Amino acid sequence: MLVYTTQRIVKIPSRLLAITYYIIVFAVILYIGGYALGYSKAYQRRTQLDSVVVTKVKGVIRTDYSDKELAIPNPEFYRRVWDATDAVIHELGSGGFFILTNVIITSNQTRGLCPEVNLHQT
Repeated sequence: MLVYTTQRIVKIPSRLLAITYYIIVFAVILYIGGYALGYSKAYQRRTQLDSVVVTKVKGVIRTDYSDKELAIPNPEFYRRVWDATDAVIHELGSGGFFILTNVIITSNQTRGLCPEVNLHQT
């Protein structure tokens, strides 16, 4: 009953060696089950999370539709190459972005100040 065996199935008929082996095995199981998991609750420990996520949008989009497919006024505004700066909107707060999947172009529209805004108010 108290026999220590190795991988090669060599039986060593030494009670002292077998008792030492089983005491070590029992001590390891007792430490893992009793102290690490039971007493100190080591499985519940938390640590500070440090991470960085970097997202890079690369590539271009080419829109080349026929006049029949678009069926809108000024279809030449839609026939162009869009790069990542045209397709990604970064102004969504800290760390957020939005990838454009649909676009409606208002022809002859430019960025600028409204004529109603008076910058020289006194």
